[in-house]
Amino acid sequence: MEGDIRMNVKLPSSYRVALYIQEDRNGEERSDSLLSQLQTLKTKVGRWGTISDVYFDICSAKVSYRDRPGLSTLIADMRCERFDAILVTEIWRLFGDVEVGYELGEVISSGGKFLISLDGLVDTSSGNTTLLEFYQWVHFQRFMNKLK
Repeated sequence: MEGDIRMNVKLPSSYRVALYIQEDRNGEERSDSLLSQLQTLKTKVGRWGTISDVYFDICSAKVSYRDRPGLSTLIADMRCERFDAILVTEIWRLFGDVEVGYELGEVISSGGKFLISLDGLVDTSSGNTTLLEFYQWVHFQRFMNKLK
Protein backbone atom coordinates (compact mmCIF):
# COMPACT_ATOMS: atom_id res chain seq x y z
CA MET A 1 0.00 0.00 0.00
CA GLU A 2 1.36 3.38 -0.95
CA GLY A 3 1.50 5.73 2.01
CA ASP A 4 2.09 8.91 0.04
CA ILE A 5 -0.84 8.84 -2.39
CA ARG A 6 -2.56 12.22 -2.41
CA MET A 7 -6.25 11.68 -1.84
CA ASN A 8 -8.74 14.25 -3.07
CA VAL A 9 -11.72 12.85 -1.19
CA LYS A 10 -14.76 15.11 -1.19
CA LEU A 11 -16.89 13.97 1.72
CA PRO A 12 -18.65 16.34 4.09
CA SER A 13 -17.18 15.98 7.59
CA SER A 14 -20.58 14.82 8.81
CA TYR A 15 -20.44 11.65 6.71
CA ARG A 16 -20.60 8.30 8.43
CA VAL A 17 -17.82 6.09 7.14
CA ALA A 18 -17.67 2.29 7.38
CA LEU A 19 -14.22 0.74 7.51
CA TYR A 20 -13.59 -2.65 5.92
CA ILE A 21 -10.46 -4.59 6.79
CA GLN A 22 -9.55 -8.04 5.54
CA GLU A 23 -6.63 -10.29 6.29
CA ASP A 24 -5.66 -12.92 3.76
CA ARG A 25 -4.68 -15.97 5.80
CA ASN A 26 -3.85 -17.91 2.64
CA GLY A 27 -1.32 -15.35 1.47
CA GLU A 28 1.88 -14.04 2.96
CA GLU A 29 0.26 -11.25 4.94
CA ARG A 30 1.77 -10.11 8.23
CA SER A 31 0.00 -11.18 11.39
CA ASP A 32 -0.54 -7.52 12.39
CA SER A 33 -2.27 -6.65 9.11
CA LEU A 34 -5.73 -6.09 10.64
CA LEU A 35 -4.39 -3.68 13.24
CA SER A 36 -2.22 -1.88 10.69
CA GLN A 37 -5.15 -1.44 8.29
CA LEU A 38 -7.41 -0.23 11.10
CA GLN A 39 -4.90 2.38 12.25
CA THR A 40 -4.38 3.64 8.68
CA LEU A 41 -8.11 3.91 8.02
CA LYS A 42 -8.84 5.61 11.35
CA THR A 43 -6.23 8.27 10.56
CA LYS A 44 -7.91 9.07 7.23
CA VAL A 45 -11.46 9.10 8.59
CA GLY A 46 -10.49 11.77 11.08
CA ARG A 47 -10.32 14.18 8.13
CA TRP A 48 -13.35 12.93 6.21
CA GLY A 49 -16.07 12.03 8.67
CA THR A 50 -16.87 9.81 11.61
CA ILE A 51 -16.54 6.04 11.88
CA SER A 52 -19.93 4.39 11.66
CA ASP A 53 -18.70 0.83 12.09
CA VAL A 54 -15.75 -1.47 11.40
CA TYR A 55 -16.28 -4.65 9.39
CA PHE A 56 -13.61 -7.33 9.03
CA ASP A 57 -12.95 -10.78 7.66
CA ILE A 58 -10.05 -13.18 8.07
CA CYS A 59 -10.03 -15.25 4.91
CA SER A 60 -8.79 -15.29 1.35
CA ALA A 61 -10.04 -12.37 -0.73
CA LYS A 62 -11.08 -14.97 -3.31
CA VAL A 63 -13.82 -16.34 -1.06
CA SER A 64 -17.37 -15.44 -2.10
CA TYR A 65 -18.73 -12.47 -0.20
CA ARG A 66 -21.57 -14.66 1.06
CA ASP A 67 -18.90 -16.65 2.93
CA ARG A 68 -17.40 -13.48 4.38
CA PRO A 69 -19.63 -12.38 7.27
CA GLY A 70 -18.03 -8.95 7.64
CA LEU A 71 -18.47 -8.08 3.97
CA SER A 72 -22.01 -9.50 3.84
CA THR A 73 -23.00 -7.39 6.84
CA LEU A 74 -21.33 -4.31 5.34
CA ILE A 75 -23.36 -4.64 2.13
CA ALA A 76 -26.60 -5.21 4.06
CA ASP A 77 -25.91 -2.22 6.31
CA MET A 78 -25.13 -0.02 3.30
CA ARG A 79 -28.51 -0.94 1.82
CA CYS A 80 -30.10 0.07 5.16
CA GLU A 81 -28.25 3.42 4.99
CA ARG A 82 -26.29 2.91 8.20
CA PHE A 83 -23.36 4.79 6.67
CA ASP A 84 -22.51 7.01 3.71
CA ALA A 85 -19.14 5.71 2.53
CA ILE A 86 -16.92 2.64 2.62
CA LEU A 87 -13.21 3.12 3.18
CA VAL A 88 -10.72 0.30 2.50
CA THR A 89 -6.91 0.28 2.33
CA GLU A 90 -6.69 -1.63 -0.97
CA ILE A 91 -9.58 -2.33 -3.30
CA TRP A 92 -8.64 -5.99 -3.79
CA ARG A 93 -9.66 -6.65 -0.18
CA LEU A 94 -13.30 -6.16 -1.19
CA PHE A 95 -13.37 -8.04 -4.46
CA GLY A 96 -12.86 -11.76 -4.28
CA ASP A 97 -15.75 -12.37 -6.58
CA VAL A 98 -17.32 -10.08 -9.14
CA GLU A 99 -20.72 -10.31 -7.49
CA VAL A 100 -19.47 -7.96 -4.76
CA GLY A 101 -18.68 -5.33 -7.39
CA TYR A 102 -22.19 -5.51 -8.77
CA GLU A 103 -23.75 -5.37 -5.30
CA LEU A 104 -21.70 -2.34 -4.27
CA GLY A 105 -22.14 -0.66 -7.65
CA GLU A 106 -25.90 -1.04 -7.40
CA VAL A 107 -26.04 0.55 -3.95
CA ILE A 108 -23.58 3.32 -4.86
CA SER A 109 -25.47 4.19 -8.05
CA SER A 110 -28.75 4.44 -6.15
CA GLY A 111 -27.42 7.69 -4.75
CA GLY A 112 -25.39 9.34 -2.07
CA LYS A 113 -23.04 6.46 -1.23
CA PHE A 114 -19.31 6.36 -1.88
CA LEU A 115 -16.48 3.84 -2.11
CA ILE A 116 -12.90 4.94 -1.47
CA SER A 117 -9.74 2.84 -1.53
CA LEU A 118 -6.53 4.29 -0.15
CA ASP A 119 -4.54 2.61 -2.92
CA GLY A 120 -6.02 5.29 -5.21
CA LEU A 121 -7.82 2.89 -7.56
CA VAL A 122 -11.39 3.75 -6.57
CA ASP A 123 -12.76 7.04 -5.24
CA THR A 124 -16.36 7.66 -6.23
CA SER A 125 -16.54 10.77 -3.99
CA SER A 126 -14.22 12.96 -6.03
CA GLY A 127 -15.18 11.95 -9.54
CA ASN A 128 -11.84 10.17 -9.98
CA THR A 129 -13.77 6.97 -10.59
CA THR A 130 -17.08 7.10 -12.37
CA LEU A 131 -19.50 4.22 -12.03
CA LEU A 132 -18.72 3.23 -15.62
CA GLU A 133 -15.03 2.95 -14.74
CA PHE A 134 -15.95 1.06 -11.60
CA TYR A 135 -17.97 -1.50 -13.58
CA GLN A 136 -15.16 -1.79 -16.12
CA TRP A 137 -12.81 -2.56 -13.27
CA VAL A 138 -15.23 -5.22 -12.00
CA HIS A 139 -15.40 -6.81 -15.46
CA PHE A 140 -11.60 -6.77 -15.67
CA GLN A 141 -11.43 -8.61 -12.34
CA ARG A 142 -13.88 -11.21 -13.65
CA PHE A 143 -11.68 -11.72 -16.71
CA MET A 144 -8.53 -12.04 -14.58
CA ASN A 145 -10.23 -14.57 -12.29
CA LYS A 146 -11.12 -16.71 -15.31
CA LEU A 147 -7.46 -16.76 -16.34
CA LYS A 148 -6.35 -18.14 -12.97
